[in-house]
Amino acid sequence: MPPTPFYDDSTQTPQNSVQDLRNWWMPTVEKFPSKGYRAYKVQVKSTIPNAFTFDLMALDGASPTCVGLTVDLGNPADVWPGLPSTAVFAQVGQFGYLLLSEAYLRGQQVTNLDAYSDGKGKWPFGTDRLQRRGNAVRDEMLRSMSLLLASLAALQDEG
Repeated sequence: MPPTPFYDDSTQTPQNSVQDLRNWWMPTVEKFPSKGYRAYKVQVKSTIPNAFTFDLMALDGASPTCVGLTVDLGNPADVWPGLPSTAVFAQVGQFGYLLLSEAYLRGQQVTNLDAYSDGKGKWPFGTDRLQRRGNAVRDEMLRSMSLLLASLAALQDEG
């Protein structure tokens, strides 16, 4: 049973037969948001995976509830569609947590993220550190390639 980068092509619920297990979902790492996700309380309006619709609940009492937001659960740049997100398992009308990226919410014109986020933490923990580490590895690789090319050019000039 191979992995698939497409949420809709994966087996999303338990099955009664092993033959009914098609693919397990493995998101493309390149789409992972560099700042990770934050947890938001939402009320589910539609459970269609590529048009998951919800109301974003304000926690500060002063901000309005953002009504009718839609996200594609197959796009890990916007949303984490598995645990610890619980809204993805909810029925219409129920409430749950949904882990969303800052970029997605800003694209939906949500500006005061602290008024909606249930805590200031991000998930997975250390995503910003992973991003910095990735940049450092890339920079080291570019330096090494430059040195290699310079060495090859020097050898060619000698020969």
